[in-house]
Amino acid sequence: MGIRNARAAAAAVGLGICFALIVAAPAFAETGGISGRVVDAEEIEGVGGTEVCAEAMPPLEGKTCVESEGSGAYEIPGLLEGHYRLHFQPPPGTRYLPQYYKHSYFAATARLVQVNEEMRSGFGASLEAGGWVTGKVTDTVGTALGGIEVCVSDRLIPDLGSRCGETEVRGMYEIEHLPPGQYKARFSAPESRSIFAGYFGGGSQEEDAQEFVVQGYNETPDIDASLELGATIEGTVTEAGTGTPLAGIWVCALAPVSGFEVRCAASRANGRYSIYGLHVGGYVVAFSVSATAIETGVRIEPEDGFASQYYEGEPTFAAAKVLDASTPGVYGDVDAQLTRVPPAPGAEPLPGSIVCGQHLRKRLVKGKR
Repeated sequence: MGIRNARAAAAAVGLGICFALIVAAPAFAETGGISGRVVDAEEIEGVGGTEVCAEAMPPLEGKTCVESEGSGAYEIPGLLEGHYRLHFQPPPGTRYLPQYYKHSYFAATARLVQVNEEMRSGFGASLEAGGWVTGKVTDTVGTALGGIEVCVSDRLIPDLGSRCGETEVRGMYEIEHLPPGQYKARFSAPESRSIFAGYFGGGSQEEDAQEFVVQGYNETPDIDASLELGATIEGTVTEAGTGTPLAGIWVCALAPVSGFEVRCAASRANGRYSIYGLHVGGYVVAFSVSATAIETGVRIEPEDGFASQYYEGEPTFAAAKVLDASTPGVYGDVDAQLTRVPPAPGAEPLPGSIVCGQHLRKRLVKGKR
Protein backbone atom coordinates (compact mmCIF):
# COMPACT_ATOMS: atom_id res chain seq x y z
CA MET A 1 0.00 0.00 0.00
CA GLY A 2 3.00 2.28 0.46
CA ILE A 3 4.12 4.40 3.33
CA ARG A 4 2.15 7.48 2.22
CA ASN A 5 -1.13 5.55 1.88
CA ALA A 6 -0.59 3.80 5.21
CA ARG A 7 -0.12 7.14 6.96
CA ALA A 8 -3.27 8.53 5.35
CA ALA A 9 -5.25 5.50 6.46
CA ALA A 10 -3.95 5.79 10.03
CA ALA A 11 -4.86 9.48 10.13
CA ALA A 12 -8.34 8.71 8.93
CA VAL A 13 -8.77 6.08 11.61
CA GLY A 14 -7.53 8.55 14.25
CA LEU A 15 -9.99 11.21 13.10
CA GLY A 16 -12.77 8.66 13.22
CA ILE A 17 -11.92 7.67 16.79
CA CYS A 18 -11.80 11.30 17.90
CA PHE A 19 -15.14 12.00 16.23
CA ALA A 20 -16.62 8.94 17.89
CA LEU A 21 -15.35 10.09 21.30
CA ILE A 22 -16.81 13.57 20.80
CA VAL A 23 -20.17 12.11 19.80
CA ALA A 24 -20.12 9.63 22.69
CA ALA A 25 -19.05 12.22 25.31
CA PRO A 26 -21.84 13.09 27.78
CA ALA A 27 -23.46 16.49 27.50
CA PHE A 28 -22.61 19.10 30.13
CA ALA A 29 -25.05 19.23 33.03
CA GLU A 30 -27.74 21.85 32.62
CA THR A 31 -27.54 24.89 34.87
CA GLY A 32 -30.21 27.22 36.08
CA GLY A 33 -30.72 29.68 38.88
CA ILE A 34 -33.04 31.24 41.43
CA SER A 35 -33.99 34.79 42.26
CA GLY A 36 -36.19 36.71 44.67
CA ARG A 37 -36.45 39.70 46.96
CA VAL A 38 -35.74 40.20 50.67
CA VAL A 39 -38.06 42.61 52.44
CA ASP A 40 -39.00 43.83 55.89
CA ALA A 41 -41.99 41.80 57.10
CA GLU A 42 -43.81 44.85 58.48
CA GLU A 43 -42.88 47.69 56.16
CA ILE A 44 -42.45 45.61 52.95
CA GLU A 45 -39.32 47.58 52.13
CA GLY A 46 -36.28 45.98 50.57
CA VAL A 47 -33.47 44.86 52.89
CA GLY A 48 -30.21 45.35 51.02
CA GLY A 49 -26.96 43.73 52.11
CA THR A 50 -28.64 40.44 53.04
CA GLU A 51 -26.44 37.43 52.34
CA VAL A 52 -28.45 34.84 50.42
CA CYS A 53 -26.90 31.36 50.21
CA ALA A 54 -28.05 28.38 48.15
CA GLU A 55 -26.71 25.25 49.81
CA ALA A 56 -26.72 22.17 47.55
CA MET A 57 -28.30 19.08 49.06
CA PRO A 58 -26.89 15.54 48.50
CA PRO A 59 -25.80 14.16 46.13
CA LEU A 60 -24.59 17.65 45.20
CA GLU A 61 -22.23 19.60 47.43
CA GLY A 62 -21.20 23.20 47.92
CA LYS A 63 -22.77 26.55 48.64
CA THR A 64 -23.20 29.64 46.50
CA CYS A 65 -23.82 33.03 48.14
CA VAL A 66 -24.71 36.49 46.87
CA GLU A 67 -25.71 39.77 48.50
CA SER A 68 -29.07 41.41 47.94
CA GLU A 69 -29.19 44.82 46.28
CA GLY A 70 -30.52 47.97 47.91
CA SER A 71 -34.01 47.06 46.71
CA GLY A 72 -33.67 43.66 48.35
CA ALA A 73 -33.51 41.83 44.98
CA TYR A 74 -31.01 39.01 44.47
CA GLU A 75 -30.15 36.48 41.77
CA ILE A 76 -28.07 33.30 41.99
CA PRO A 77 -27.28 31.98 38.47
CA GLY A 78 -25.19 28.99 37.37
CA LEU A 79 -26.62 26.38 39.73
CA LEU A 80 -26.56 22.74 38.70
CA GLU A 81 -29.84 20.88 38.58
CA GLY A 82 -30.82 19.62 42.03
CA HIS A 83 -32.31 20.64 45.34
CA TYR A 84 -31.07 23.56 47.41
CA ARG A 85 -31.66 25.03 50.86
CA LEU A 86 -31.90 28.83 50.91
CA HIS A 87 -30.57 30.77 53.87
CA PHE A 88 -31.05 34.52 54.40
CA GLN A 89 -28.52 36.16 56.74
CA PRO A 90 -29.45 39.81 57.55
CA PRO A 91 -26.82 42.54 57.48
CA PRO A 92 -24.71 42.77 60.68
CA GLY A 93 -26.02 45.09 63.36
CA THR A 94 -29.65 44.87 62.27
CA ARG A 95 -32.56 43.63 64.36
CA TYR A 96 -33.63 41.03 61.80
CA LEU A 97 -33.53 37.30 62.41
CA PRO A 98 -31.77 34.87 60.05
CA GLN A 99 -34.27 32.86 58.09
CA TYR A 100 -34.56 29.83 55.81
CA TYR A 101 -36.91 29.45 52.89
CA LYS A 102 -39.82 29.21 53.37
CA HIS A 103 -40.17 31.40 56.50
CA SER A 104 -38.40 28.95 58.82
CA TYR A 105 -35.93 29.80 61.56
CA PHE A 106 -34.34 26.35 61.59
CA ALA A 107 -32.44 24.44 58.91
CA ALA A 108 -34.20 21.20 59.81
CA THR A 109 -37.60 22.64 58.89
CA ALA A 110 -36.53 24.56 55.75
CA ARG A 111 -38.35 23.91 52.47
CA LEU A 112 -36.00 22.86 49.67
CA VAL A 113 -35.97 24.61 46.29
CA GLN A 114 -35.66 22.60 43.07
CA VAL A 115 -33.40 24.03 40.36
CA ASN A 116 -33.67 23.03 36.70
CA GLU A 117 -32.30 24.53 33.48
CA GLU A 118 -34.30 27.72 33.92
CA MET A 119 -33.98 30.81 36.10
CA ARG A 120 -36.75 30.42 38.67
CA SER A 121 -38.04 33.46 40.52
CA GLY A 122 -40.19 34.23 43.54
CA PHE A 123 -37.97 32.79 46.27
CA GLY A 124 -38.03 35.75 48.62
CA ALA A 125 -37.99 36.27 52.35
CA SER A 126 -39.87 38.53 54.75
CA LEU A 127 -37.46 39.23 57.57
CA GLU A 128 -38.84 39.73 61.05
CA ALA A 129 -37.27 41.49 63.99
CA GLY A 130 -36.31 39.28 66.91
CA GLY A 131 -37.40 39.72 70.49
CA TRP A 132 -35.21 39.74 73.57
CA VAL A 133 -35.39 38.46 77.13
CA THR A 134 -34.10 40.24 80.23
CA GLY A 135 -33.95 39.36 83.90
CA LYS A 136 -31.94 39.14 87.10
CA VAL A 137 -30.44 36.24 89.02
CA THR A 138 -29.96 36.31 92.79
CA ASP A 139 -29.49 33.87 95.62
CA THR A 140 -32.30 33.04 98.02
CA VAL A 141 -31.58 36.09 100.19
CA GLY A 142 -31.54 38.51 97.25
CA THR A 143 -27.80 38.89 96.64
CA ALA A 144 -26.99 39.38 92.94
CA LEU A 145 -25.15 36.53 91.23
CA GLY A 146 -22.78 37.29 88.37
CA GLY A 147 -21.33 34.72 85.99
CA ILE A 148 -24.52 32.62 85.84
CA GLU A 149 -25.27 31.04 82.46
CA VAL A 150 -28.82 31.63 81.24
CA CYS A 151 -30.11 29.50 78.36
CA VAL A 152 -33.53 29.83 76.74
CA SER A 153 -34.96 27.14 74.46
CA ASP A 154 -38.10 26.81 72.41
CA ARG A 155 -40.58 24.62 74.24
CA LEU A 156 -42.15 23.27 71.04
CA ILE A 157 -38.83 22.48 69.33
CA PRO A 158 -36.41 21.63 72.18
CA ASP A 159 -33.99 19.65 69.98
CA LEU A 160 -33.05 22.70 67.92
CA GLY A 161 -30.74 24.15 70.53
CA SER A 162 -30.72 27.09 72.91
CA ARG A 163 -29.58 30.69 72.95
CA CYS A 164 -27.48 31.54 75.98
CA GLY A 165 -26.09 34.53 77.82
CA GLU A 166 -24.37 35.28 81.12
CA THR A 167 -25.25 37.51 84.03
CA GLU A 168 -22.99 40.45 84.78
CA VAL A 169 -21.83 41.46 88.24
CA ARG A 170 -25.24 42.94 89.15
CA GLY A 171 -26.96 39.70 88.22
CA MET A 172 -28.56 41.21 85.10
CA TYR A 173 -28.62 39.53 81.69
CA GLU A 174 -30.07 40.00 78.20
CA ILE A 175 -30.52 37.46 75.39
CA GLU A 176 -31.30 38.91 71.96
CA HIS A 177 -32.45 37.78 68.50
CA LEU A 178 -35.10 35.33 69.61
CA PRO A 179 -37.72 34.13 67.13
CA PRO A 180 -41.36 34.34 68.27
CA GLY A 181 -42.37 31.34 70.33
CA GLN A 182 -42.91 29.76 73.74
CA TYR A 183 -39.75 29.43 75.80
CA LYS A 184 -38.33 28.11 79.03
CA ALA A 185 -35.16 29.33 80.76
CA ARG A 186 -32.48 27.43 82.66
CA PHE A 187 -29.97 29.05 85.04
CA SER A 188 -26.72 27.31 85.98
CA ALA A 189 -23.22 27.98 87.33
CA PRO A 190 -19.87 26.18 87.09
CA GLU A 191 -19.72 23.21 89.45
CA SER A 192 -16.91 24.81 91.44
CA ARG A 193 -19.27 27.57 92.67
CA SER A 194 -21.68 25.15 94.37
CA ILE A 195 -24.75 26.98 93.11
CA PHE A 196 -27.69 24.75 92.26
CA ALA A 197 -29.22 25.06 88.80
CA GLY A 198 -32.83 26.15 88.46
CA TYR A 199 -35.53 27.07 85.97
CA PHE A 200 -37.67 30.14 85.52
CA GLY A 201 -40.66 29.85 87.81
CA GLY A 202 -38.74 27.88 90.43
CA GLY A 203 -37.85 24.24 90.67
CA SER A 204 -34.75 22.30 89.69
CA GLN A 205 -36.39 19.99 87.15
CA GLU A 206 -37.24 20.82 83.54
CA GLU A 207 -40.83 19.67 83.95
CA ASP A 208 -41.27 22.32 86.65
CA ALA A 209 -40.17 25.16 84.36
CA GLN A 210 -42.64 27.97 83.75
CA GLU A 211 -43.10 28.95 80.12
CA PHE A 212 -43.05 32.48 78.73
CA VAL A 213 -43.81 33.98 75.32
CA VAL A 214 -41.50 35.99 73.07
CA GLN A 215 -43.39 37.85 70.39
CA GLY A 216 -41.99 40.16 67.70
CA TYR A 217 -39.58 43.01 68.28
CA ASN A 218 -40.40 43.34 71.98
CA GLU A 219 -38.75 42.85 75.34
CA THR A 220 -39.86 40.00 77.56
CA PRO A 221 -38.77 41.28 81.00
CA ASP A 222 -38.55 39.83 84.50
CA ILE A 223 -37.43 36.33 83.55
CA ASP A 224 -35.71 36.08 86.92
CA ALA A 225 -34.34 33.31 89.09
CA SER A 226 -33.48 32.79 92.74
CA LEU A 227 -30.85 30.07 93.07
CA GLU A 228 -29.89 28.05 96.10
CA LEU A 229 -26.31 28.30 97.30
CA GLY A 230 -24.58 25.14 98.43
CA ALA A 231 -21.50 24.08 100.34
CA THR A 232 -18.08 22.82 99.23
CA ILE A 233 -15.84 20.57 101.31
CA GLU A 234 -12.16 20.47 100.44
CA GLY A 235 -8.84 19.44 101.89
CA THR A 236 -5.67 17.43 101.38
CA VAL A 237 -4.98 13.71 101.71
CA THR A 238 -1.44 12.67 102.68
CA GLU A 239 0.33 9.57 103.94
CA ALA A 240 0.72 9.39 107.71
CA GLY A 241 4.32 9.70 108.84
CA THR A 242 5.74 10.84 105.50
CA GLY A 243 3.36 13.64 104.52
CA THR A 244 3.43 12.45 100.89
CA PRO A 245 0.39 13.73 98.93
CA LEU A 246 -1.87 10.87 97.85
CA ALA A 247 -3.67 10.84 94.50
CA GLY A 248 -6.75 8.81 93.60
CA ILE A 249 -8.12 8.51 97.14
CA TRP A 250 -11.93 8.50 97.21
CA VAL A 251 -13.37 11.06 99.62
CA CYS A 252 -17.10 11.02 100.30
CA ALA A 253 -19.60 13.22 102.11
CA LEU A 254 -21.98 10.88 103.94
CA ALA A 255 -25.31 11.52 105.64
CA PRO A 256 -24.67 11.56 109.42
CA VAL A 257 -27.34 9.04 110.46
CA SER A 258 -27.79 6.67 107.53
CA GLY A 259 -24.28 6.83 106.09
CA PHE A 260 -25.85 7.43 102.68
CA GLU A 261 -23.30 8.57 100.11
CA VAL A 262 -24.24 12.11 99.06
CA ARG A 263 -21.31 13.09 96.84
CA CYS A 264 -17.73 11.90 96.34
CA ALA A 265 -14.54 13.07 94.68
CA ALA A 266 -11.07 11.65 94.09
CA SER A 267 -7.94 13.38 95.32
CA ARG A 268 -5.73 14.92 92.65
CA ALA A 269 -1.98 14.53 92.06
CA ASN A 270 -1.20 17.08 94.78
CA GLY A 271 -3.46 15.28 97.24
CA ARG A 272 -6.14 17.99 97.08
CA TYR A 273 -9.83 17.13 96.74
CA SER A 274 -13.02 19.18 96.42
CA ILE A 275 -16.59 17.98 96.91
CA TYR A 276 -18.86 20.51 95.23
CA GLY A 277 -22.61 21.03 95.17
CA LEU A 278 -23.65 19.94 98.65
CA HIS A 279 -26.86 21.16 100.20
CA VAL A 280 -26.21 22.90 103.50
CA GLY A 281 -26.30 20.60 106.50
CA GLY A 282 -24.13 18.17 108.45
CA TYR A 283 -21.83 15.57 106.84
CA VAL A 284 -19.50 12.78 107.83
CA VAL A 285 -16.42 12.98 105.60
CA ALA A 286 -14.94 9.57 104.78
CA PHE A 287 -11.56 8.82 103.19
CA SER A 288 -10.50 5.71 101.26
CA VAL A 289 -13.98 4.19 101.25
CA SER A 290 -16.05 2.47 98.59
CA ALA A 291 -17.84 4.98 96.35
CA THR A 292 -19.87 5.29 93.17
CA ALA A 293 -17.85 6.67 90.27
CA ILE A 294 -19.35 10.01 89.25
CA GLU A 295 -19.05 9.48 85.48
CA THR A 296 -19.94 5.79 85.14
CA GLY A 297 -22.13 5.17 88.19
CA VAL A 298 -20.16 1.98 88.91
CA ARG A 299 -19.42 1.07 92.51
CA ILE A 300 -15.69 1.23 93.25
CA GLU A 301 -14.02 -0.55 96.15
CA PRO A 302 -10.82 1.12 97.41
CA GLU A 303 -7.67 -0.74 96.40
CA ASP A 304 -5.28 2.01 97.33
CA GLY A 305 -3.70 0.09 100.20
CA PHE A 306 -4.82 2.54 102.90
CA ALA A 307 -7.14 2.04 105.85
CA SER A 308 -10.45 3.90 105.77
CA GLN A 309 -10.62 6.99 107.90
CA TYR A 310 -13.34 9.45 108.93
CA TYR A 311 -13.41 13.14 109.80
CA GLU A 312 -10.82 14.16 112.41
CA GLY A 313 -8.94 10.87 112.22
CA GLU A 314 -11.67 8.53 113.50
CA PRO A 315 -11.40 4.87 112.36
CA THR A 316 -15.13 4.08 112.12
CA PHE A 317 -18.32 5.72 110.93
CA ALA A 318 -19.89 5.35 114.39
CA ALA A 319 -17.07 7.30 116.00
CA ALA A 320 -16.84 9.95 113.26
CA LYS A 321 -17.55 13.59 114.02
CA VAL A 322 -20.09 15.47 111.96
CA LEU A 323 -18.88 18.45 109.93
CA ASP A 324 -21.28 21.35 110.38
CA ALA A 325 -21.86 22.86 106.91
CA SER A 326 -25.13 24.56 107.79
CA THR A 327 -24.38 27.78 105.89
CA PRO A 328 -23.34 28.16 102.23
CA GLY A 329 -19.63 28.45 101.59
CA VAL A 330 -16.35 26.59 101.36
CA TYR A 331 -15.29 24.36 104.26
CA GLY A 332 -11.56 23.90 103.87
CA ASP A 333 -8.77 22.08 105.65
CA VAL A 334 -10.81 18.91 106.03
CA ASP A 335 -7.65 16.82 105.76
CA ALA A 336 -6.66 13.24 106.36
CA GLN A 337 -3.40 11.42 107.05
CA LEU A 338 -3.91 7.82 105.93
CA THR A 339 -2.10 4.74 107.18
CA ARG A 340 -1.15 1.87 104.91
CA VAL A 341 -2.76 -1.50 105.55
CA PRO A 342 -0.17 -4.26 106.20
CA PRO A 343 -0.49 -7.08 103.63
CA ALA A 344 -2.07 -10.34 104.72
CA PRO A 345 0.35 -13.17 105.63
CA GLY A 346 1.66 -14.77 102.44
CA ALA A 347 0.38 -11.98 100.21
CA GLU A 348 2.65 -9.92 98.00
CA PRO A 349 3.53 -6.69 99.80
CA LEU A 350 2.32 -3.48 98.22
CA PRO A 351 4.97 -1.58 96.27
CA GLY A 352 6.47 1.25 98.27
CA SER A 353 5.19 -0.02 101.62
CA ILE A 354 7.28 -0.15 104.79
CA VAL A 355 6.97 -3.93 104.84
CA CYS A 356 8.33 -4.08 101.31
CA GLY A 357 11.33 -1.94 102.33
CA GLN A 358 12.11 -4.19 105.30
CA HIS A 359 11.86 -7.29 103.12
CA LEU A 360 14.31 -5.80 100.64
CA ARG A 361 16.80 -4.90 103.36
CA LYS A 362 16.71 -8.47 104.75
CA ARG A 363 17.53 -9.84 101.30
CA LEU A 364 20.44 -7.46 100.92
CA VAL A 365 21.90 -8.41 104.31
CA LYS A 366 21.57 -12.09 103.56
CA GLY A 367 23.40 -11.72 100.28
CA LYS A 368 26.03 -9.41 101.85
CA ARG A 369 25.68 -6.88 99.02
